[in-house]
Amino acid sequence: MRYCANIVTSSIRLGMQLQALDASSVLGQAMAGLTPNERRVLDLCYGEGMTHAEIASCLDRPLGTVKTWIRKAIRSMREHMQPPSE
Repeated sequence: MRYCANIVTSSIRLGMQLQALDASSVLGQAMAGLTPNERRVLDLCYGEGMTHAEIASCLDRPLGTVKTWIRKAIRSMREHMQPPSE
């Protein structure tokens, strides 16, 4: 469990750094639109390489909740980062 605590603490720090990204950058704006939980699970999944089940265990959340947060975060970022339609 100590491993999970270290990973989550690292994830929170990274989330704070991502929030500090230049708000005018597309990525910064897309990340700013995510909830803290969405940012955290994206970092754990894609930054730390954890499986959805590992994330659920570390955060003590149901697997379905973690999957929903990841899916919503990806959808939100995709929508935000698409070029405007003509």
